[in-house]
Amino acid sequence: MDVTAPLLRAPTERPSLEGDLNDLRPIELLRLLGQTTQTGTLQVLADGPALLTIVDGAVSYATTDPARTLRHVLTDAGLVDDARWQQAAAQDAVDFGDALVAAGVDEDGLVACVRTAVLDVLTDLSLAPRGRFRFVTGRRHALGARFHYSPDDIDRDLAARLAKWERIAAVVPDLSRGARLTR
Repeated sequence: MDVTAPLLRAPTERPSLEGDLNDLRPIELLRLLGQTTQTGTLQVLADGPALLTIVDGAVSYATTDPARTLRHVLTDAGLVDDARWQQAAAQDAVDFGDALVAAGVDEDGLVACVRTAVLDVLTDLSLAPRGRFRFVTGRRHALGARFHYSPDDIDRDLAARLAKWERIAAVVPDLSRGARLTR
């Protein structure tokens, strides 16, 4: 099973939206894509590359390593093995998230794992001092609507995570410096 769903609109090679993260911060960008119910891939180059898959205005997956697939993330979290993945992949008629749950993957664990991956990427992007983005309409991730992460939920969770980050930064003002033992 291909984990991308059929195209709802023809993909374009030209971005339908592009700009600078200094002009439009990540959460503002996600709100805009959410309000206009866009589907496609948000490509960001900040401290490193990031890809976010947007489906009907919600985030379905995100990564800072394009080679690190959903399968890698779920396997590393202990949620799937090869047998469960293959069982889910053999079910063509359902959203892939539903197929994973039918194959025995814990639904709450799946939601938590995907949301953590998305939140990790967005935290990094929110802390990046600068970056560029482009949104290209096209294919969508077929995990399924019930597994999507809405901009409102992301905004709430990201604000909580960034508040924790600020508390850490207040105690350790320069994370680029490390302590070392002396003799």
